[in-house]
Amino acid sequence: MAISKRPNRLPPGTPLSEHYSIEGLVRLAEGRMFYLASDNRPDQPNRYCWNCSETNTPRSEKVCISCGQDMHERRFLVSLRWDPDLSEHFVDYFQKDIQHPALISPVDTFYENNSLVSIVEWSGQDFLLNLSSPLQSAEVLEIAQRAIGLIAYYHRQGVSLENIQARNFLFRPQSQEFFFFDPEVRRVYPNLVPEAERGREIPSLATTLKSLTSNTDIALQQLFQKAERGHFSSPYEFGRAMENVVRQHPPKNRPTNIAAMSDVGLIRNLNEDNWSWFQLQDNLGLYVVADGMGGHDRGEIASQMAVSIIGAQAKKQLEESSNVDLTQLEQILEDAFQNSNNSIKEFSERVGSDMGTTMVAALIVRQENQSTALLANVGDSRAYLVRQKTLHQVSKDHSLVARMVEQNQITAEEARTHPHSNILLRTVGTERNVSIDIFRVGLEPDDIILLCSDGLWGEVDDPDMQEIINRNDDIKQSCRELLRAAHLGGGRDNCTIMMVQVTA
Repeated sequence: MAISKRPNRLPPGTPLSEHYSIEGLVRLAEGRMFYLASDNRPDQPNRYCWNCSETNTPRSEKVCISCGQDMHERRFLVSLRWDPDLSEHFVDYFQKDIQHPALISPVDTFYENNSLVSIVEWSGQDFLLNLSSPLQSAEVLEIAQRAIGLIAYYHRQGVSLENIQARNFLFRPQSQEFFFFDPEVRRVYPNLVPEAERGREIPSLATTLKSLTSNTDIALQQLFQKAERGHFSSPYEFGRAMENVVRQHPPKNRPTNIAAMSDVGLIRNLNEDNWSWFQLQDNLGLYVVADGMGGHDRGEIASQMAVSIIGAQAKKQLEESSNVDLTQLEQILEDAFQNSNNSIKEFSERVGSDMGTTMVAALIVRQENQSTALLANVGDSRAYLVRQKTLHQVSKDHSLVARMVEQNQITAEEARTHPHSNILLRTVGTERNVSIDIFRVGLEPDDIILLCSDGLWGEVDDPDMQEIINRNDDIKQSCRELLRAAHLGGGRDNCTIMMVQVTA
């Protein structure tokens, strides 16, 4: 994975253009730095009126000298993108001044040190990126309906988008409304977007919606998978299909015992982590986290393949079996894991690319008298058990420093900062027939299984993770605070967190 070429962070107080002053960095995403800013510019003798554009109101005045508008301090959300490919058509889009109820439109855009800056007014919104998955089905449907309607409106205005991700959505906690902002503009047409181009946005939107949707909503998941494959040629067609699915299969409330988040971190440009979970049977769930290997080509493809193949293969094997016991489930998990490994190896040889990933998986069997977790891993993505407020690492890292700790050559604390801490001895997709560790753990009510990439445990010590989990009753809030702690620890890598709580 290449080191980020992001610009240096703008410190608080940095002036932007003529009107803005940076308050602080609030979020990073792939290709974006998001800041809060205000129009408090004591270095300027006059204030700008956002109502009538008057520029000569003295800073000491309470109202605009031209229109009488109250001159209270205003706050803004700033998006800064430095990749020219992400900003080529944005200025043309801004000049169209598109207004829509589902859109937070930019009030200003300009270049600052070769980076494109886009400004929207801020009134306490939060990022969809800060919500752990899965969302309630009603929330996913609201996001989908707003996005579909907005895309169709964009097409009528001659704007074609691409790469719609969670970073493009804000929500207002008070009203639980979701809004679109800061799009990637593919092209601006003088009139309507050509009909043949009106399905381009749907696959990326569907991928985002699928990642937010509970796997118990099978009909919605299947619809989004069809949309990912390019089945729908327009937002209208996609919207009608979604209406039919919801009518025939009313969505269920999301399970409250699972929460997951994945984040690019503070240094990387690309998130090569992937995660998913699969409801294989009513009492059987498979939960997976994979971390595409840093420094390897196409790590994000390897991690995505690892997650999807292990889920599909486990499901296929279960459909071909009946009355399986724990020993057979262990074999199914190992076979699915191995199939994922060998498939990635075959693909990498076919395309001539060096690919690899770590992977950790939990197959959780919920039984009337005893629930059990089968935990499997290769690499240094980890599985933890939280029981009675104590965090236990279950998996073992397949890394050079972990072996050195086992052999008493270094301490566990020294391993965290060792110059060879990134050397893995075992990974998925780099060799055929990899050796897989599997652990069987009997579960008790309120136990929590935590799966994570090294972007979490590499930045947050186990005692600190334990304290964060223990102070929150809601695992969704725990996920959010663990991610925040990873950022505070340095955020040097992608970070993926998945938590599953055992219900009584």
